[in-house]
Amino acid sequence: MGDTASPRPRPRCYRTELNQGHRGLTKSSLAPPISETIKWKAPTFMFRGNIASFYPRSTKHVSLMFHTGAVLPDPTGLLEGDGEISRVARFRDEPDLAAKTEALRGLIGAWIELKS
Repeated sequence: MGDTASPRPRPRCYRTELNQGHRGLTKSSLAPPISETIKWKAPTFMFRGNIASFYPRSTKHVSLMFHTGAVLPDPTGLLEGDGEISRVARFRDEPDLAAKTEALRGLIGAWIELKS
């Protein structure tokens, strides 16, 4: 008999539009170009190294893990965590993403500056 288990439903905030919003924000208006690939079974953004990856198992929000976020200046406090290396940005829904857009751009710009 076949497997009758259904996949775990994703929360509404994990819609394609919100993920596309992150992708557009991270890959658009910033120069030089940022690439996207799949690493660790997750979309990962890169510029001279790994910038950030979506955490696909989040169920209540979209998580964007900055692999070496601890080295980035974060004057707005967008990044969460106190580990030695990584930090996480969380977005509940599209309005939350919109409210945090400039802070996210600042982090990505800081990464580009650090790696240029």
